[in-house]
Amino acid sequence: MTQHWGLDVPNLLISVTGGAKDFNMKPRLKSVFRRGLVKVAQTTGAWIITGGSHTGVMKQVGEAVRVFSLSGSHNEGEVVTIGIATWGTLHKRESLIHPAGGFPAEYIMDEDGQGHLTCLDSNHSHFILVDDGTHGRYGVEIPLRTKLEKFISEQTKERGGVAIKIPIVCVVLEGGPGTLHTIYNAITNGTPCVIVEGSGRVADVIAQVASLPISEITISLIQQKLGLLFQEMFESFTESRIVEWTKKVRHTGASVTRVGPAARHICGAA
Repeated sequence: MTQHWGLDVPNLLISVTGGAKDFNMKPRLKSVFRRGLVKVAQTTGAWIITGGSHTGVMKQVGEAVRVFSLSGSHNEGEVVTIGIATWGTLHKRESLIHPAGGFPAEYIMDEDGQGHLTCLDSNHSHFILVDDGTHGRYGVEIPLRTKLEKFISEQTKERGGVAIKIPIVCVVLEGGPGTLHTIYNAITNGTPCVIVEGSGRVADVIAQVASLPISEITISLIQQKLGLLFQEMFESFTESRIVEWTKKVRHTGASVTRVGPAARHICGAA
C-alpha cells in the first residue's frame, strides 16, 4: 500500500463500521458526521477504512469525502479512503479485470441491475478486494480487514524523536448483530470506539446506556431498547441471544465514547 500505491504511512487509522443497508440520518447529524470525519482524516493524515460498498455507512463515508472534494479543500491534501470488500459480492466485477494489468481500473456503478449483489462506492480512493472463490457470500473480507487494521496499528512512526504506535479508532454508525460483534471485539482488544448517537439501531442502544451505571444496564432495559430500535427483528431473538446481546452491550456501554448529534463533534472525540 505504501510502495505500490505510494501512500504515506498514516498518523491515525479510522475504521468506520455499522449498517450495511441504507438508513436515514437527520440532516444536522449527517452534516456533523461528514465535517468531523473528513476534518480529522485530512488534518491528521489518517487512513479511513470501510467495507467499500455504495450503501449504508460506507456510502455515508463516500459522500462525506465527495462533498469535501467538491468544496475545493482537497488542495490541502487527499483524504485516503480505503474500501475492503468481497470480490464475489460485487456487481459487474469482471469490468475491473484488465487483460494486461495496470491501474486505475474503470468501474461504473449500476445499482438498478445489481440485484442481491452490491456496487463499489466510487468516492473511495483505494480498494482491496478479497476473493475466496464464493459468489454472493458477504463478510468474506472481515478476517483480512481485522488482521490488516491490527497490523497497521502495531507499526510505529517517529514523533519528536520517539517511536509510537499508529493509533486506531473505531467509528460506529447504526448497525445490527455484526456491528455489535465488531464493537465488542474492538473494545476487548483495547481499540477505542466512537458511537454516533442518533444514527440508529445498535449505535443508539449502546449510546443510550453508555452513561448509566453498569448495575442499571439490565436485561429488561436492553429488551426495551432492542424492541424499540429493532422492532420486527427483535421478535425473532431467542432468550440466549438476548442474554448475549445484553452481555456485549453492558461491556461496550461502559467503555465507549459517545458522540451526541448536537454538541460533540467526531473530531473532538477522536
